[in-house]
Order: sequence, then structure tokens, then C-alpha cells
Amino acid sequence: MFNPFNLFRMFTPVCFTGGGGGGDGAGGSGGFSAAYVQDLRDEAAGWRRKLRATEEDNEKLKTQLTEANKKATDLEDQNRAFLESVCGVLGLDASKIKLEDATETVTTKIKEATSSSNVTVEKAQEALKKAAFMASAVKAGVRKEALEDAYKLADFTNVKVDLESMSVFPVNADGKQLTQDDKPVTGLDSLVESMVKEKNWLLGAGGGSGQVGGGTNPPGAGGGEANPWKAETFNLTNQAKILQENPSLAARLKQEAGVK
Repeated sequence: MFNPFNLFRMFTPVCFTGGGGGGDGAGGSGGFSAAYVQDLRDEAAGWRRKLRATEEDNEKLKTQLTEANKKATDLEDQNRAFLESVCGVLGLDASKIKLEDATETVTTKIKEATSSSNVTVEKAQEALKKAAFMASAVKAGVRKEALEDAYKLADFTNVKVDLESMSVFPVNADGKQLTQDDKPVTGLDSLVESMVKEKNWLLGAGGGSGQVGGGTNPPGAGGGEANPWKAETFNLTNQAKILQENPSLAARLKQEAGVK
């Protein structure tokens, strides 16, 4: 006898009958197994972690690139200040000299100056000495705003300028050129290095931890220190100290404070 329910069972989908389900990750009920779903979730979490790590790496690279660009700009500014300073001694127009040719050009100009009657030997020596000092100061990281102050504060007692060889070098008490590893020392790197250790304000706010008014950090000498001539930070002791150690800095601070 024909039974219509038998025909219904014949065409009923597997998901309703509880039959096998086959396929990767499929469970006996026709859905995905809990283990398979967990694997998918773990894989997705892994990709999210990789994405976050990549984003962090990109941010680090951006920061490094920004810092590198800033260092390059600062160095260019320092070199320009060095060039203008030396050209000022020789009476040259620094704007007409390419920055990348600065050292070679300055040396050539000093040679030309010594063979002409327009510049005295003393002027030529000063220019060569200043060129050597500024080059070492820029190399040591002295702020461009402090290059002139650094030059005025430097002690050149044991420094010799030789126009014949166009060189500047430190000497001992007998006037003989210093040597290191049996080789003559040229340039003023050692002089500048000693100087910035004692006066680390020349390197800027990050150059040292000297306190305001300390022996290595005159007040008002950079990065946010107090100006002793201003009404809100007035200090006679610090004024006297700066006037004695750095008159040019004192003049600038007085001008900033509106004091004559």
C-alpha cells in the first residue's frame, strides 16, 4: 500500500535527518566543528597581531626618518653658520659659496688672501683658526646659535696656525705639535671636546644636565633656562657670572629682557 510519508522521507535533506555531513570541518549535525571554528579564530587573531606589528614597525620607521631629516637639517644650518662666520673674517660673501664646497673654498680663499695686500697675515691666521675651530665645533654638535660664543670662549693658548701648510694644530708647552700614536695631531677636535664637557650648554638642552647658574651651564644659555635680567627671574649673582664668563651672551640676554 502506497504510503506518502515514505516518499517524504526519501527527499528529506540530510541536515534534517541527522545523516553524515561530510566535508572538511563539518560536524555530525551538519555545522562546523568547534575545533575547526577555533582554528579559524586563531588564524584570524594571528593575522591581526602581524598587522599590528607591521603598523608599529612603520611608525618606528617614520620616527627614524623624521629624526634623520632633522639631524641633516641641523647639520646644514651649522655648516652655513660656520661658513658665514669665517667669510666674515675674510670679507667674503658667503651666499656665493656652495655649502658642499665650503671647507675647500675657505682654504683656497685664505691662501689667496695671504698672497694679496688686502688681508693681513693676522687676519688670514684668524680665519684659518676660526675655520678649524668651527669645523670641529660643528662635528661635536655645538648649536649653530652658540658657535660664535664657543669661539670667543675657547682658549687658543696652545694652538698654532701654520699658513705655509694651511693647518691648525694643538701644541705642548714647548710649542711642539702634539702627537697621538706617533702621528701629528691636526685640527681642534680635542680642544672642542674638552670645552663642551665643561660648558655642555653649548650642545643645547639635551647636551647635559647642568643646573641654571652652574659652572657648565650659564643661565639663559639655551633650552628654556631663566634669563637673570628679566623681572620674573631677576638674579644679580647670575648676571655677574655671565658678564664675567660670556659678555656676548650677557649682551644678548639683556637685549631680550629690554635692559640697556
